Amino acid sequence: MDIDSKPVLHPLSGPRPASQPTSIEEAAMDFEASFLEIAFATMMEDAIPAPAGGFGEEMFRSQLTKAFAREVAEAGGVGIARSVAAQLKDYME
Repeated sequence: MDIDSKPVLHPLSGPRPASQPTSIEEAAMDFEASFLEIAFATMMEDAIPAPAGGFGEEMFRSQLTKAFAREVAEAGGVGIARSVAAQLKDYME
């Protein structure tokens, strides 16, 4: 099979992956959750610098911060998603 014979697709063309957001609001909420995940990870490092649960706790700490961030974003967040969604809607017009 020749690699050059396959068409090159733009990342936004073709079928949408299951994890890709379907609306501006979902994309904005995903952005806010990503931002909050970084903020929560930093706070957790400062609050609990040496996990008492050892390697297991250290290994799953990122999953905990990701879950915290997603919950906060879905509950209304801190306002980042609303601002991002408004800016994206203005840009799309």
